[in-house]
Amino acid sequence: MLQCARTVLWVYASLLSLLLSHPMTVMSGPAGTFVPAASLGEQALARGAFAEAIAHWREAVRVAAHQQQPVAQMTMLVQLAQAHQGLGQYQQALQHLRTALILAERLGASGYRATVRGALGQVHLLLGQVHDAAPHFHEAVQLARQAADAALTATILNNVGNLRLAQGQPTEALEAYRDSAQLARQAGTPLVLAQALTNGARVALQHDQGQEASSALDEAWRIMQALDASHDHAYGLISLGLAYNEGRLQATAPEAQARWLLQAAAALQAAVQSAQARGDVRALAYAWGYLGMLYEAEQRYQEALQLTRQAVLMAQRLQAPESLYRWQWQTGRLRKALGDNDGAIAAYRRAVETLQSFRSEIAQGRGSFREVVGPVYFGLVDLLLQRADTLGEGAQPYLREARDAVELLKAAELQDYFQDECVDAARARSTTLDAVSQTAVIVYPILLPDRLELLLGLPTGLERVAVPVSAAQVTQTVRELRYLLEKRTTHEYLPHAQQLYTWLIRPWAARLRTASIDTLVFVPDGPLRTIPL
Repeated sequence: MLQCARTVLWVYASLLSLLLSHPMTVMSGPAGTFVPAASLGEQALARGAFAEAIAHWREAVRVAAHQQQPVAQMTMLVQLAQAHQGLGQYQQALQHLRTALILAERLGASGYRATVRGALGQVHLLLGQVHDAAPHFHEAVQLARQAADAALTATILNNVGNLRLAQGQPTEALEAYRDSAQLARQAGTPLVLAQALTNGARVALQHDQGQEASSALDEAWRIMQALDASHDHAYGLISLGLAYNEGRLQATAPEAQARWLLQAAAALQAAVQSAQARGDVRALAYAWGYLGMLYEAEQRYQEALQLTRQAVLMAQRLQAPESLYRWQWQTGRLRKALGDNDGAIAAYRRAVETLQSFRSEIAQGRGSFREVVGPVYFGLVDLLLQRADTLGEGAQPYLREARDAVELLKAAELQDYFQDECVDAARARSTTLDAVSQTAVIVYPILLPDRLELLLGLPTGLERVAVPVSAAQVTQTVRELRYLLEKRTTHEYLPHAQQLYTWLIRPWAARLRTASIDTLVFVPDGPLRTIPL
């Protein structure tokens, strides 16, 4: 969770800085009627009220177009796109930026073209479209340098670092962040400097360069303390807090861990204050939530739960599912840690329900769908199976719900892969596996961190078998089997195949005879999908 959250926030923290580092001159028309709407849009953006900002900037774009003021129209389109980005509405953002690019190309000024190209690169990067982002960033850097605009070049180089990181090129990413920081110092753009330092520290931490990372983060912290509250400021502090927490996870000495933790908490508490000062409910939800995550890591569960409740309330107030599910999930983990399994199940159910409401917008540019949200579904499955184990004959509803949760995840993965809602329609028309045959057993292997669960769909109902083997062990055995199966001239695969038989079939093989089963249907998941069963 932390890796995905940190990556998204660092990319997101650069979005608004394009205009901050290179403000475009907006010339009013005879009546200047778009200026009030533009000003209101900027105020709304500063407190994270993206929907309100969109309404104001749409009006500003309309008036600027009517008054035939292309510079103003282009500026408002870029800002309108950034508000859509804040709501995760990336396709709408792309549409506005493509229009802005046409205007920028007509105007010809290198700075305008660089700004729009940089914004386009950001959206493609957030969508996970690395190949589409790269040419925009490449041209944006050239144009910014051509314009001799150090501030704009610094911002775009910071974004290039994000691109290189997404491409798996940490050395090149670190170089881009360092160049960005150097130019930001020259240009006097402290927010961009803090972002570049924070991003560079993240890469340094990944390469065990703790001292360099610590120095960079401490400098970024000093810079952020001197800046006024704003939406960008709050998100920058959240990113900084997550980076300090990553340092805590990397540290081995207790003293070092304590220092990193204190700095992480200080940055996130400062983010809370910044968000409160601007009335930025969206940033406040993330700041409260990640503070709760810190307390969770320290096993201070009651305090973590109080903070997480605040995050849930803020996200509900905003109707922001992309934030809400995180804190509902966190609530579930905390309830489980406190021994409140009923409360944990309820929280996990709410998190899954929230995910289902906006799943088509998840995981774009953030890793695979399973990496991003799989732990939520499997966390619910784990709790449901544990509850079923205590109920005897009353276990069937919980077993069915566990099976259905796994199926929901698989359907969501397919929809995410094909980017097509027709998957749901096809699934609704398909025959359920329960109706395949009265002499078949449907086997659902479920890989959990500490065990393998086998759900058996028998003619008499669902049964559960728990096998004491970790997901990591099963995954490693499957990978080795998959590799050895390709060596057709040997039988080296047999020990691995026999081991999988021991885990997947032997624990319930006796039921084949007593239930008169003549057909096995496996519904594999995870690594088991890569081998024949």
